[in-house]
Amino acid sequence: MDFPKIEFYVAYNGTRTLKDDEKNLVVDLGDIVVTATVVDIRFDSLPKEKSEDTQDALAGYAYFAKVFAEMKARGKTPYQAYRIAVEKSLEEGYLADIWRRKECVDMFESTYCYDDHLREGSRAEGREEGRKEGLVEGRSEGLQLGPQIYNALRKSIPLSTIAKNYGITIREVEEMKEAFSV
Repeated sequence: MDFPKIEFYVAYNGTRTLKDDEKNLVVDLGDIVVTATVVDIRFDSLPKEKSEDTQDALAGYAYFAKVFAEMKARGKTPYQAYRIAVEKSLEEGYLADIWRRKECVDMFESTYCYDDHLREGSRAEGREEGRKEGLVEGRSEGLQLGPQIYNALRKSIPLSTIAKNYGITIREVEEMKEAFSV
């Protein structure tokens, strides 16, 4: 019985140009030896017609990887580099359908910047928590306005009236309303 030949490919998007002897990979798995063709998918190495095709997924990924690497080289964190690469990809029309799908974004974020994303999320949560605590305690001239404003909001007093009575802006009253979940 003849079995079809199985072909394996490895996509390379490293920083250096592959030498000819690196374009074929042989892996000895004990019982079998697997041969794979290494394909250079770096954006700048793609044929011009492929790199200009914004609908081509490989070209889109190569463009994303190129921008990501450039941003990392400029000192951006992985999360910052990822966000910039996504933005630039969208601007150029690469992977637009992918970047609009939450499951794809989640996968890329977990791959490229999980630790940074967690740190950034923790910082944002900390800022939000601090903002809410500050609102609850009150900020106007050092007075503890939180309880008074909470009661006024519960009584459905107009926001403009609350702002005027306590010497704060309507925006601050809105923020307190949101923080209090009233």
